[in-house]
Amino acid sequence: MGAFVLSGTLAWIMADDKMAAYTGSMGRRCGLEFLVLVLVLYIGIGSGYKWQQILAPVFSVISGLAFLMGSLQYLDIDVFHLLSHIREDQQAMFLSTFGNINIFAGFVCTSVAFFSGMYLIEEKRAYRICYMAALLLGGAALIAANSDSAYMGLAAAWVILLFFALKRSLFAEFVTVCTTFLSGYTIMAWITAGTGRGYEKLSGLAKLVDARDILTVCCVIGILCAIWLSKKKYNTGRSALSRLLIAGILLIAGITVTVIGCINHWEIFVFDDFWGDYRGFIWSRLCRIYQNLPFVDQVFGNGNESIYALMSARYYDEMLAVTGTVYDSAHNEYLQYLVTMGAFGLITYVGLIITSIRNCVKTWKDEPVMLAVLMLIVSYITQAFVNVEQPITTPFLFLFVAIAAGIRRNSLKKDGSRTKK
Repeated sequence: MGAFVLSGTLAWIMADDKMAAYTGSMGRRCGLEFLVLVLVLYIGIGSGYKWQQILAPVFSVISGLAFLMGSLQYLDIDVFHLLSHIREDQQAMFLSTFGNINIFAGFVCTSVAFFSGMYLIEEKRAYRICYMAALLLGGAALIAANSDSAYMGLAAAWVILLFFALKRSLFAEFVTVCTTFLSGYTIMAWITAGTGRGYEKLSGLAKLVDARDILTVCCVIGILCAIWLSKKKYNTGRSALSRLLIAGILLIAGITVTVIGCINHWEIFVFDDFWGDYRGFIWSRLCRIYQNLPFVDQVFGNGNESIYALMSARYYDEMLAVTGTVYDSAHNEYLQYLVTMGAFGLITYVGLIITSIRNCVKTWKDEPVMLAVLMLIVSYITQAFVNVEQPITTPFLFLFVAIAAGIRRNSLKKDGSRTKK
């Protein structure tokens, strides 16, 4: 974490406009000032945080309310009239209390991933009910979020959760998690069937609501399977062979979908300037910009949140002609750090993530909550490939990275005390 903030400091030194690089005013307010704040957060929590069991249920209730608000707004039910001061043609881009729809989508996928992990490890029935309610509302909110990045992040977390569930004989619980979430998704799909306007807002993977009948059948099968598995105390998955078989099935399924998508020229498999709501345009131009930067800028960056300045200086007219707007973000956090904070910034960021994942894996036997923390981190870093760093949901990553470090530190202290005794 210290190295990551150091890379941000060096990028600030390299910046032409140091005040803008400090505040992040030319981008999404994630300049050096933001990095210093998350460093303080990391030190404060990572120095020895002790997990409190009540925090996760409280988080689930708060998240559930945010999910519900977003779903209602998607159905044109603005309970607190939050959209009344936003232009009508822009209202579809704002949801719940998070503002931009992509930010809301990022929160949905990371928090749902966290509650999925918490359900698997939780033993108290009351807490499990809280997580189930959050998962149900999260399923509905995923349709409202209308962002493929949320599907990506949640899928990545659930793949890891599946293997954990198989290893710990918690497959019934995993099926319950998936079925509960799918039930919320299916209910929302049927509700949108009669709204007209709400359905027309959908795009990308959210068009899965076309298969309402199939979704309903899957829900019924999932519920029956969850009931049957819970009674049978299903133990399959303990053997390495069964886990290898499932990994093979997932791999084959992924390859099959990719091949079919490429052959049929599905939009997601055709990379051009229009791919991913013009992400293809911004990524390709930023790669060219990075290649043409001086070597020292390639290593240490061109300045925090400098995408707007870099793109405007080189592609302003083309951006307006092709996309109709001027971008201030790469819409890919890894590319964002590479261009603005250089190779040093990207390496230290990835190193921070890898260290955090290691903390979770090394500690979840003694501290089961680390499984849920890992799910949140994995979902975040997956959707970060197509999303934007910003001061609304990005702090959740650093918060849970710090929690992972704090729990790991406490675990090592306990081990040390036992060794001395």
